[in-house]
Amino acid sequence: MDIIKKLKEELEKPLPGAESHYKMSIEGRRAGFFDQEHSRGSVLILLFPEKGSLSLVLIKRAEYSGPHSNQVSFPGGKSDEGDTGPVQTALREANEETGVNTEKINILGKLTPLYIPVSNFTVTPIVGYTGNIPKFIPDPREVKYIITVPLSRLLRENTVCISRIELPGLDIEAPGYSIDGEHIWGATAMIMTEFLDIIRQTGFSPQ
Repeated sequence: MDIIKKLKEELEKPLPGAESHYKMSIEGRRAGFFDQEHSRGSVLILLFPEKGSLSLVLIKRAEYSGPHSNQVSFPGGKSDEGDTGPVQTALREANEETGVNTEKINILGKLTPLYIPVSNFTVTPIVGYTGNIPKFIPDPREVKYIITVPLSRLLRENTVCISRIELPGLDIEAPGYSIDGEHIWGATAMIMTEFLDIIRQTGFSPQ
């Protein structure tokens, strides 16, 4: 696909970074790493061909005691000591969570690392492409279900929304994306926005 070649080229250029992140930032959210230790992790933005266009992969996380319980996110997680870098972390975590065959994923590049205060993590988004529709085997301990979304749908203005998020100790209005009753917000929406801004730079547009 010509769009994949163009996307790889765009990912080698200076990235929009904070300018994109700010569009989906919750009011009052602080940026930066502060003067403290923080963990590192990666997520995988996996693209694949579907019905003549491109789709990407999201997951609905299982319910647990952590800050990202029951949220929609990209596959990914914390770096292990044995990981050689963000790419290996993203591929390993994606395989563990979704069962996708990572040997057939072509890495296109990275997005801007994002610090997540609520979990004290710096996350590096990795963009990959596979030429076939992946076979998913989600890990039920971590993933409720897999969500695949056409890029063209995410690029439509009517997917952008503001929803009220009510969690223990948290009651906010959060900007994000609405897909089939799922609200993509927080760090995932910020990462998604940078990715979609780069997609627009390739000339790709909703059909």
